[in-house]
Amino acid sequence: MADHLRRELSLLIQRELSDPRLSLVSITDVRVSRDIAHARVFFTCMNCDSEEDARPVTTALSGAAGYLRNQLASSTSMRKVPSLRFQFDTSVGRGRDMEALISKAKAADQRLRPSAGASPELAGSGQISQIDSVEGTSGEADSAFGTGSSDSKGL
Repeated sequence: MADHLRRELSLLIQRELSDPRLSLVSITDVRVSRDIAHARVFFTCMNCDSEEDARPVTTALSGAAGYLRNQLASSTSMRKVPSLRFQFDTSVGRGRDMEALISKAKAADQRLRPSAGASPELAGSGQISQIDSVEGTSGEADSAFGTGSSDSKGL
């Protein structure tokens, strides 16, 4: 039922409402109470990054809630149409913030790593060449004995 309401409300807002504040609104989720008396409708807006930015849009949607409810009642075969309460969806903004933090962390990580892919602590100490020579030796020993495994019990 919530998915049906989401689709219908999206179409109604797009086609039936002429308020310019609602031109870039997307319905992201609808949560309906168990008794179908109330529905919380979550939305995003292209020009809104916070609840404060979305306040005029929330006001416009809340003002149109009665009209939208009547349109839902007449266009669907729902026995009961819930009252609509609109709320700005902050998850999209949080997702953008998380993506920016991840990008920043990746960029910082790339600056700290040398281009060879080794860690800076091991690069100058000669430990990498020792590790490579040990790995090379065990691989040669395995192939010489024909075992093909890296098990060191036989060595």
